[in-house]
Amino acid sequence: MYGDVNPGPQFRPAPQNTDAGWYPDPHVGGTMRYWDGQAWSEHTATGYDHPAPSSVYAPYQRTYTSRPKVGFAEANQQSLVAIGFAVGYLVLAQVAGVVLLGVIPAMAGVRALQRREPLAPVAMAVAVGAVLLGLAAMGPR
Repeated sequence: MYGDVNPGPQFRPAPQNTDAGWYPDPHVGGTMRYWDGQAWSEHTATGYDHPAPSSVYAPYQRTYTSRPKVGFAEANQQSLVAIGFAVGYLVLAQVAGVVLLGVIPAMAGVRALQRREPLAPVAMAVAVGAVLLGLAAMGPR
């Protein structure tokens, strides 16, 4: 049952609470190595069809990935939509007296806030200001 003798000093220690037994060799695919409860033995068994695990008993290592850099317009897409609709709404309110569309810039501003865009507070302020100015334009002429 025993295969080649290859103790190899490069083996990582198993956790202290791991029972003695045969475990996949962390470095050689298709091989089992005996853990005696305290250290790896030199006894190996071959003929198993498992790949060598890449991190048997390896400590967890956290990897960090950075967010890709995006341009101003991409980072503030909904905010710019809200500001654009607010400007269009103000023009319509002043020229044609149409004030029912005020909900569109406000909804775009809310969406920008939900997406936590950098320009969202400004977009929301512009949207609310446009709605208020539009409603004021409804007054007597």
